[in-house]
Amino acid sequence: YRPSIVVGRLQDGWANSFHTLYALLRFARDVGTERLENMMDAVGLSQTHLNNVVPVDWVVHCIGKVASQPDAWGKIYNLTSNRAVKSADIL
Repeated sequence: YRPSIVVGRLQDGWANSFHTLYALLRFARDVGTERLENMMDAVGLSQTHLNNVVPVDWVVHCIGKVASQPDAWGKIYNLTSNRAVKSADIL
């Protein structure tokens, strides 16, 4: 399985750990979104950068579906969203 950036549950966003994307969101909360946007601009990170995020419960559903079908075993599945999200929209 090759998932995108896995985030919290689709229903309520709950996650049992705060790694990768959540560290950035916590930092944005602590320093303020405007200040973070200025820092991103200063180091050349684009607020229009597209990110592919998928909810954890969807990933679990897909893995369960494949695991229950022996003819699907041994293949590669890219678990990605069909809609990317801009960095600025995440913040």
